[in-house]
Amino acid sequence: MKALGWGLLLLATGCPKHHNTAMANLQTVAPAPRAVEWREQVTINDAVMLSIKVWQTWEGPRFEDGREVYTVVEKQDDGRGVQVRQQFDVFYGPEGYGYLGTRPEGGPLDPYKPPEVVLPLEPVVGATWSSVHRKGVTDSDRSCELIESDLCKGGMVSVCDTVRPDTRVVTRDHFCPVIGWAGYESLFVREGQRERRWTEALTKDGIDFGPR
Repeated sequence: MKALGWGLLLLATGCPKHHNTAMANLQTVAPAPRAVEWREQVTINDAVMLSIKVWQTWEGPRFEDGREVYTVVEKQDDGRGVQVRQQFDVFYGPEGYGYLGTRPEGGPLDPYKPPEVVLPLEPVVGATWSSVHRKGVTDSDRSCELIESDLCKGGMVSVCDTVRPDTRVVTRDHFCPVIGWAGYESLFVREGQRERRWTEALTKDGIDFGPR
């Protein structure tokens, strides 16, 4: 899910009640699941077609530096057997909801500096944010916007455009009432190659939300 460098909204100090209300609302928009499954469709240069089964397990929460943090273990089966695809840390905090970094081979956190925000603390259609993020020695210039969802009534989409020295990635993370995160689409462009990915047959905590 990368879903889903995504700017920071500044939180006014001295307003703990407002912060608590905003955090509760954020966790309503994007509640933390325990287990997520989907079928990921992939095209390369609009020709090669792959279908990959993906599973996520969310471990947590724990509390670090004023944030509620989950470690997500993501596995896939692309026809060659089940393997761990990635591990990463998700947070809910003063910045909003997003990603702290990845855990290569399940080891220590390799952080995004600053963290990548998928949803701001108070997500509303029309909100925008941007930032330059460093991970290791690579900088990512990322700009995001919340737009209305065409997937569900009352939903929203976090659209982020990320530019790195040799790649460009555009992601669209959907959020729907009751469901929360409802899938994504992405476009990855590098050296003339275009790779598209999108979510189908989403299941969260045993509830089937059907093809998307």
